[in-house]
Amino acid sequence: MVEKYKLYTGFLFGALWTLLCFNFVAEELVPPLEKLRPAVYLMCDGIFIVLGLISMRNRRDILIFVSFLLIAIVSKYLNHLGFIYFINGFRDFIGLIFAFPIIRYLWNSKNGERFIKSFDRQLYLFLWLQAFCLTWQFIRYGANDHGGGTLGFGGSGTISTLIYFVSFYLITKRWDDVKSYWQNLRANKVLVFLFFPTFLNETKISFIFFACYFLLLLRIDWSLLRKLMLASPLIFVGVLGVGYVYLSVTDQEADYVLSYDFFQNYLVGEDIDFLVEMSEKVQDGLIETDNVWTVDIPRFSKIFLAPEAVEKTGGGQLFGAGLGQLKGGTVLAYTPFAFNNKWLINGSRPWWFSLFIQLGYIGIIWFFINMAGIIGMSSGVPRGLNIKIFLWVIVLLSLFYNDSLRIFPYCFLLFYGGAYSTFGVPAGVDNKDLKNVDRQR
Repeated sequence: MVEKYKLYTGFLFGALWTLLCFNFVAEELVPPLEKLRPAVYLMCDGIFIVLGLISMRNRRDILIFVSFLLIAIVSKYLNHLGFIYFINGFRDFIGLIFAFPIIRYLWNSKNGERFIKSFDRQLYLFLWLQAFCLTWQFIRYGANDHGGGTLGFGGSGTISTLIYFVSFYLITKRWDDVKSYWQNLRANKVLVFLFFPTFLNETKISFIFFACYFLLLLRIDWSLLRKLMLASPLIFVGVLGVGYVYLSVTDQEADYVLSYDFFQNYLVGEDIDFLVEMSEKVQDGLIETDNVWTVDIPRFSKIFLAPEAVEKTGGGQLFGAGLGQLKGGTVLAYTPFAFNNKWLINGSRPWWFSLFIQLGYIGIIWFFINMAGIIGMSSGVPRGLNIKIFLWVIVLLSLFYNDSLRIFPYCFLLFYGGAYSTFGVPAGVDNKDLKNVDRQR
């Protein structure tokens, strides 16, 4: 008879690694697999839902799940959406609802130590896979959206975020307070080295994570401000060095990338009224243009335009246009709202926009309550607070940068680090046994 733990984690790890690696394999190694993408994603989502429901024992987790269903069902009926759209849209929230209950269930089980040791080793393998895949993609395509590592095309921002956080989580667990800051960095130089692939794509957010990585390795206490002041020249030099590498790799001019015009165009756009007018004409087939912003409205502009877009829907700004607005076009048809607003929802989407379009302000409130329960601020492990701060930085930036939180593996890897900062290690387990995971392979 198969052991229950092996059966459970077999499905969990199998589905996780399938989603983490499928795109790279299909795009680079076995192109015929591309046509199986919808079926593979649907199968993995089904596995996560079943495992999540089995794992849901904690009162907080149940309340989060039930409250989400109530909000989503109300929005569905206010907008008269079909059940199939509701189910399809629900898939974007599987990670936010079920990832943490699954982690909590395994963490607090009798196999908690076994689970942690196993997954820490998998995270180390994950970093090496990204180094290989991103180098492959950079050599083949250059520094652009193809640099998504195992996540493939379009996953550059998501994979860069995960690389920094996974490396940070592992180095935090291996940190030795008896040694100095620089001694610890030298002792863990492999983990520091393994975020070099983030310089091989165009993810500008990596600059922020680079700074957070080294600053948050410092112990947070009253002397931190003094340490930051002393370290500021080195931090400045480090950021300049990273910037030079980034600009050299991506073949960009520093004068333009650091200019006001660049950030204006990248985040908002020069003339949003003009872009909206042109985007609607492109959607209606009235004009053709090579202006990229007419098919991918800048991130901040999408957030500014979202309230007006949902105002006339059944749910309005309070409950949004309902689940499923940001999916469709492959197997399922677009919803009426999505069809009429393709010019707005296509392209890069910050999480605030994705959440607000579907569930309005009620959905955003639900999201922050959920994140507060998962991340929180109190911690009983060394540098646990540092991990929590890093997680909050990632979550808050995601609100205005991308919608990676709809991806289950992304949520699972982030919340796993959050679980360590909250729960520590299982009772009776020495944290030293969980260090140096790369040497236990």
